[in-house]
Amino acid sequence: MFTTFLSLVSWFSVFGVTVCGMALFLTVPGQAAQSSPSVPNPHQAEFDEAVSSFRAKHYDIALADFKKLMGEEPENPVYKKFASEAALNQGDADFVVQTLQPIEAAQPDDWQTHLLLARAYAQMVKDPHHAEKRDEEIALVTKQHNQDPNSQLGKLRDFLLETVHQGDKTIQFYPAFTPWGPYHVHLIARTFDAAGQPGLRITLESNDFDQPQFAKEHPAEAAAGQRGYSLDGYAPDQKSADGRTIQTHYTYSFFTGQPSYDVVRERVLAIAAGTVKPLSSRTGPIN
Repeated sequence: MFTTFLSLVSWFSVFGVTVCGMALFLTVPGQAAQSSPSVPNPHQAEFDEAVSSFRAKHYDIALADFKKLMGEEPENPVYKKFASEAALNQGDADFVVQTLQPIEAAQPDDWQTHLLLARAYAQMVKDPHHAEKRDEEIALVTKQHNQDPNSQLGKLRDFLLETVHQGDKTIQFYPAFTPWGPYHVHLIARTFDAAGQPGLRITLESNDFDQPQFAKEHPAEAAAGQRGYSLDGYAPDQKSADGRTIQTHYTYSFFTGQPSYDVVRERVLAIAAGTVKPLSSRTGPIN
């Protein structure tokens, strides 16, 4: 129903595990699928069963299975990371921090651990200390991303930071490692209904086209190097009778300078709840 960290990152090419005796293909949005060879016995069958539960979104069962595997092979990071992902989907961020902090201390360049810890701390932000830890993890993995654009990490466009359940909606937040696309997207929030069907996409953008007007309205800020940002929404695309793609675009907010993640998060959740209405909208073909 929803994209998880394991479908954003090719664990299987990194750690070399076989799922049910054949290579599992996991697709990064906008990027090519990748595959890999196998994890050696003696726990292949148990691992396959745990992954099967994970893929079926039976995260409680998967977590129990991976915890058992962790007991059998305490030093295996694959089991710990799968268990952490399952725990995150169960809302147990404390388990993730306790499990992965030792890996981070021993392997400070383990970017998968940084991303999982960032998600865990994002679930714990009622404590300001955890918000700081979240941002530290993001800064660490972003630095690694920018150091080698040809690495597996360097080829990722963005990453899942947080999943929020609000009423009958689910909202997932994907900050970008670097702004992407013609509108310089810094973050995309994807909404899903109770059945898991995609709804409004909300983006934080800093379109070059808008900057001259921003500089005219905010000359001091522009002279200091700041840019104008907007929070935009895109309804699911529709098809016209003649086969063209029809898009509905909404403009919700403008910002002077880049707003913090927490400011954007709060506004996105208000939009998803319907308490923030668009300033303008337009509908038309895009091809």
